[in-house]
Amino acid sequence: MSKKIRTVAVILCLVLTISSVFSFSALSAATAEKPVEKVFDKPQTAYVGGTSVNIRSTYSTSGASLGKVSNVYVSALASYTFTDGTVWYKITYNNITGYMHGSYVYLIQPVVPEGTFAEQLATFPESYRDALITLHSIYPNWNFVADNIDIDFATAVHNETLGHRKLVNMTSDGVSWRALGPENYNWTTGKWKTYSGNWTDASKEVIEYYMDPRNFINTDAVYMFMQQSYTEGTATEAELAEFVKGSYLANGFDAAQDDAVYAGSYVKIILDAAKQANVNPYVLASTLILEQGREGKSDLISGTTEKYPGYYNFFNYKASGEDVIANGLAYAKEQGWSSRSKSIIGGAKLYASGYIAVGQDTYYYKDFDVQDINPYTHQYAQSIYDHRSSAKLIREVYMSKTNLSLTFRIPVYKNMYEKAPAYPPENDTLNNYYFTEIDVAGLSPAFSMYNQSYTLNISGNTTVYVKMPQTATYSGNATYSLKAGKNVVKLPVRSQSGYDNFYTLTVTAAADCTLTVSTDGKKVVRGDANDDGAIDVIDIAAVKMHILGKRTLTGGALLNGDANNDGSIDIIDIAAIKMHILGKLTLN
Repeated sequence: MSKKIRTVAVILCLVLTISSVFSFSALSAATAEKPVEKVFDKPQTAYVGGTSVNIRSTYSTSGASLGKVSNVYVSALASYTFTDGTVWYKITYNNITGYMHGSYVYLIQPVVPEGTFAEQLATFPESYRDALITLHSIYPNWNFVADNIDIDFATAVHNETLGHRKLVNMTSDGVSWRALGPENYNWTTGKWKTYSGNWTDASKEVIEYYMDPRNFINTDAVYMFMQQSYTEGTATEAELAEFVKGSYLANGFDAAQDDAVYAGSYVKIILDAAKQANVNPYVLASTLILEQGREGKSDLISGTTEKYPGYYNFFNYKASGEDVIANGLAYAKEQGWSSRSKSIIGGAKLYASGYIAVGQDTYYYKDFDVQDINPYTHQYAQSIYDHRSSAKLIREVYMSKTNLSLTFRIPVYKNMYEKAPAYPPENDTLNNYYFTEIDVAGLSPAFSMYNQSYTLNISGNTTVYVKMPQTATYSGNATYSLKAGKNVVKLPVRSQSGYDNFYTLTVTAAADCTLTVSTDGKKVVRGDANDDGAIDVIDIAAVKMHILGKRTLTGGALLNGDANNDGSIDIIDIAAIKMHILGKLTLN
């Protein structure tokens, strides 16, 4: 399957539309009737499974929002049940008391891990366990598998920042989510490079957030870890028809244009494709909607293009390059996809062999290829939140089916951060956390903006001069006390968006001394040819070595070596330094 980027507009449209099918029809239940009220004897612990769920002023979507919460515990005070089965709860959270629709509220009892679940829980790090216990209290038959990934988490994040592997949308996502690395940002023009339309590389902080599994072990997003292989009885024809309601997959088509056995029904084709390819039918249906949009009007599935009449490509295989439609349909013709059923069943088999059969059998592993012997090379989508959007679609199917036995494969990386990264602020500020200059004699290699690791040899007290882009700041210490020998100093640059990026100096000191960091710009000290802050006989030797071509002065030392400021370094500068040492001439 060709690597692709999903437009945010399409994804949001899908989420909202499908949500309307499963939730909002209930949310809009007539509230003129008086519901059956049940006041709890004492507040009950409840979990809100969802993102930005409203606390309303009354038990109706017309009630004013008193606040929003995401995947948190609340106290439930009462329930309100309408004649159509719609339930609302009166809840309290952080001194806010209001009403919340029941599709987001799970009344739970404290769980003491035991049996099989206790065994599963023990295979996960401590930082995973509270979230897993919450899920188990709601879905007691779920199985959780800890997938130990033999990669440092920071290494995995770094590799996803390379090669345009993970992108954000420049129209709908904030500037603060964009990377300012060498591959995608021009510091001279202030413009980003774009790919596949209006997408650019995601910042390290955004990738960290979306890669850390702990941010998604909740009822709203955990389905990104659900195994996608087929299980008998997963979906009946009626259940799948309800899932695709409101999309092109719910519409029939002329059976004469396809195999009569499917009677013009996409649902029948998908159920058959699921069995033949060993793929969850809901996953197939979600993929077909995500690929073709809810209306399904792409020429890739019309069957009426002039050059490739009667051919279909529902999964958008090879649909890339300058002529997306022609390339996709040329591939469909090669595969013999001359009907809807052949395209869907054939595409499902390719999907299964390309992803599920090689271990990428969850939405997470499809988008983050971290188990392969050649990791990062076989990823389904570049959109950084593709796995999250896909999980939200599947959630609508499973969230109310609390007795199902599903398996979730959740990655555990080596050396994960103590806490999961917070959701990155989304605004119009820049991730400009770079030094534009580090100036100190003896720095190796020569300074480069994107190289963040250096060595430095010093003989005594030394000043490091640094410069940053506009609106970025140095956020470290003004001085560092060093011991004789090797020292590691990390110099942080804080971006406009508030993130720190660290440059590492491995400093070898000849004696105990102080390293000073100056952001005021380097001051030229004429005669200080070894740039150590003093003018002495060592500087005479440094100038001699430079003149003889045995050791070249660079950076600040080069400026300082021109003691008489005539634009060249020669014996006159040696004489000037001698006169300064003898007190017969004052340099600077």
